[in-house]
Amino acid sequence: MDVERTRSDHGMLLARTGDVERRHHDLTWFAFDMEQPGIEVRPLREMTGRSLFTEVFIDNAIANDEDAVGEVGAGWTSPERR
Repeated sequence: MDVERTRSDHGMLLARTGDVERRHHDLTWFAFDMEQPGIEVRPLREMTGRSLFTEVFIDNAIANDEDAVGEVGAGWTSPERR
């Protein structure tokens, strides 16, 4: 199936939301809205012309606290529990 026929409503993002020095701790897992400004999805085309995968560019998009999966700043513990 071509990616042009499929599209996600939400994207998953693991982002630093705290001090850079606490490398594996101050991270937050977000499920953010893919239909907002700042999200660009481009198909990765094969030599055959099919595109089964995409690349996603995130530029000034917003992920709010209510988009967090688990606790804000919970680090790797949120994705590990899912």
